[in-house]
Amino acid sequence: MRKIDISIQHWPFKQPVVTGNRTLFGVDVLNVAITENELTGFGEATGVYYLGETAESMLAHARAIKLILENDVCTDRAHLQQLLPAGGTRNAIDCALWDLESQRAGMSLWQYSGIPLGRLPTLAHLSLDHSPQKICSHTTRIRLTLRNDDNPLPWLTRFHQLNPQVSIIVDANQNWQMAQLKYYAPMMKELGVEVIEQPLARDSDFALQDYACPVVLCADESCQDRNDLSLVAKRYQMINIKLDKTGGLTEALALADAAHNVGLKIMVGNMMGSSLAMKPASVVAQLADIVDLDAPNLIQTQKKTPIACFDYEICHTAERMWG
Repeated sequence: MRKIDISIQHWPFKQPVVTGNRTLFGVDVLNVAITENELTGFGEATGVYYLGETAESMLAHARAIKLILENDVCTDRAHLQQLLPAGGTRNAIDCALWDLESQRAGMSLWQYSGIPLGRLPTLAHLSLDHSPQKICSHTTRIRLTLRNDDNPLPWLTRFHQLNPQVSIIVDANQNWQMAQLKYYAPMMKELGVEVIEQPLARDSDFALQDYACPVVLCADESCQDRNDLSLVAKRYQMINIKLDKTGGLTEALALADAAHNVGLKIMVGNMMGSSLAMKPASVVAQLADIVDLDAPNLIQTQKKTPIACFDYEICHTAERMWG
């Protein structure tokens, strides 16, 4: 018989973090621990905030199916995909099951997944509040998160003057209209911008279908799981896979495979969290073109326990940017 422990963990940030139109001072996550025959698998989820998920709602959702999980009514990850919809609750449980299964097999998570392990430099998370003059010169790629009224061109111009070798991912967070995208994109290409992420609202991005953007367009909010892929492939050249959106590593790996089959590039990101959440995300990140998993470096009390496949020198570089 299984034993399921479910709780909420709060992680305070070292300093306020700008993401989308929110300024965050910390993050609440759902922790799931599944114990079976003296082995325990762990999973963590933040949830998809723009779909209304919170740590409290995920906790209530997990408690509602706790007995089903403990009494082996849900016997495996395949059954879990049918039991729960995509989202944070399924993510935490799915990742805990992956962890438990890999331990049972006597393997690391990466060995168990069958995906070769390699070093992955992760993006540094920045906003216009960060001075371009203070960005570490050793950085090779950054992610600039924009708020609703931000004009990024002055910042990008100065940054590119100081760091012409650095590639930039600009996350517009659904804040632009089509006219803004057409205005910004050509200039951004000249300023080292490699990717523009989610420029239009996810219910308005049909306008991208006939647009030949000079910069790669990446779907984030518009691509939750494989159900969105047919439309996304007509509008974007890249997708951002996040385990909270897909509802776990199982669907994330399936989405990555399907995206490659239709010629889409892949970014792997996160909805914030500790290294517990980044560990399964780093498995699918082995298949990605861009990795955005620096969230543990934002956390005030996070222990420095490097995940083997991360290039933590890049992560520590990100810390120096902010410090």
